[in-house]
Amino acid sequence: MKRAAAGDYTPDPKANRFPTFEEKASGITLSDLFDKWQAETKPAGSTATTWRRPGVSPAPGHGGSARLASSPPT
Repeated sequence: MKRAAAGDYTPDPKANRFPTFEEKASGITLSDLFDKWQAETKPAGSTATTWRRPGVSPAPGHGGSARLASSPPT
């Protein structure tokens, strides 16, 4: 941060220690992930109902789980 504050915007040499990100489409939908989470954790019925939000579905083309990790957090 000090370098950037001083006007040095060169790439961080320490960033090279991390592997490059490779996006892989898993083919698993968010509903599939929720079902697996529900089977593993066995939450109370009201929790599952509240979290699932019946009648709400992702926009077409946006239901895949790969989208969750497709960009770094801001």
